[in-house]
Amino acid sequence: MKKKKRKHAPREMSARAGRNTEIARANALHRDGKLDEAEALYRKLAEAQPNDPAVCAGLGELLLERKRYPEAIAFLEVPARGDDANAEALNNLGYAHFLNGTYEFGLQHLLRANELQPSDWRILKNLGQNYLEMDNQRQAAIHLEAAFRLNPSAPGLRLMLANAIGGLGDFDKARRLYEQCLDDPRERAGALGGLVRHGKQTPAQNFLPQIEAGLREADQPETLKMLHYAAAKTYFDLQDGDAAFEHLRLAKAQRESSFSRDRFANMIAQAKSIAGLAREDLAARDAPAPVFIVGMPRCGSSLTEQVLSGHPALFGAGERKFIPNIARRLGFGGAEPQAYAAAIARLPPDALPAIAGGYRSLIATVGSGSLRTIDKFLHNFLHIGLIKLLFPDAQIIHCKRQALDCCMSIYMSPFGEGHQYANKLDDLGWYYRQYEELMAFWSSRFANSILTVNYEDTVADLETSARRIIDFLRLEWDPALLRFTENERGVSTASKWQVRQPLYRTSVDRWKPYEKHLQPLIRALAGEEAASLDQAVTDVAGQ
Repeated sequence: MKKKKRKHAPREMSARAGRNTEIARANALHRDGKLDEAEALYRKLAEAQPNDPAVCAGLGELLLERKRYPEAIAFLEVPARGDDANAEALNNLGYAHFLNGTYEFGLQHLLRANELQPSDWRILKNLGQNYLEMDNQRQAAIHLEAAFRLNPSAPGLRLMLANAIGGLGDFDKARRLYEQCLDDPRERAGALGGLVRHGKQTPAQNFLPQIEAGLREADQPETLKMLHYAAAKTYFDLQDGDAAFEHLRLAKAQRESSFSRDRFANMIAQAKSIAGLAREDLAARDAPAPVFIVGMPRCGSSLTEQVLSGHPALFGAGERKFIPNIARRLGFGGAEPQAYAAAIARLPPDALPAIAGGYRSLIATVGSGSLRTIDKFLHNFLHIGLIKLLFPDAQIIHCKRQALDCCMSIYMSPFGEGHQYANKLDDLGWYYRQYEELMAFWSSRFANSILTVNYEDTVADLETSARRIIDFLRLEWDPALLRFTENERGVSTASKWQVRQPLYRTSVDRWKPYEKHLQPLIRALAGEEAASLDQAVTDVAGQ
């Protein structure tokens, strides 16, 4: 029997055509930069058809442009669902996770996209930069080199490759790539920064003429910032503190600081609020105890991780953002101080073991078959309560450095968005004091789980310091720990050049020649109780 045509087919076809016209109009508004109008239209279409791949892709890409990454991910997941998802949808979702800082999730989607389109340079580039953020310089270099072969003129690609090669310790090849970048105006500022970071500048051999020429020509804040940081590093090497600090001031002036002392104080209150929920239990378990390195940037943590990674039972996983991402999903960072603890208290009994299992699965993806993986996201000093709640047996290595040396090194470094506290010396000193007080709080509650390792002790006597850490971790001593310069693991932090050099003591008391420039920092570190600057210097120099 012949089937009858559906009665409303013409009307449905008309509705679909009308919807396609509206999607095209939203896309056009987006292309023309009319983001508010485009978003309003996309959202209207999404309300009517919440699972329409074209609508969700368009809205997700617009939200990416507006830096609303979690929202963007939610919409970009729609066209990337199922086994029939195409490479473009998977690439977009993977890139959204990259921008959101959820790199391990991004990696899954980017690898699937690469399977579907192995010769797409954009996917290879996104994989490379994702691996860079995961501290996997080897895989980053492999994928970035492949992308570069396919499209050597892609903006920023050669520069990314140079950074990855430098992270692997091949500084000669990295310098050659940086020097090639000097011919491209789009890459020149980043290349000059890389060249300056990868070696000590001298009166006879430096890049000041190129840096000064770049400063005369640049008109974009990000470019000016990179060049001023490169100039500052050069002048520090040349022992011209006045010029160095002036360039640091100009670098930081390119971006207004969004740091709020009130907001950070609220975060500390939230962190402390869950201390009573956590416990310390170092008894052996089926799964090996997680290891965390915490502290302030530039505290000697990269050196500590590099040394420990020489042990066959340990793998340095770099700076993983698993724990802060978990905390954020549980409400950390919100406006209400008690909301975080309340949210955790409301979790069902099986939630925390499930979260802990998820962490172990994620951290295993960056390991190398070693028994224990070291998570070196330093700002986990905010989350020691959460760490002990998830892992009562966790062991925490607290890397510490003399306060003025540490803070001056932070101030000198071209850190990104997550380090707005470092834009002003007085904010930096205040922040450091809050960190110290919080670590004293954790140490009083989890005394057997936290080992403080002073940078000055490590550079004075590496073996004694390393043996102390290995004993704390309940591992057998291995002489390979002392051959840390031979360790070929990638390093992506600001210390990637230093950790491959023999130990040196020139970074101890480095602040002293620059005391006149550091007065706001010295006062802030000493606290308001300091009666005079001389008293403040005396108080802080001993920290």
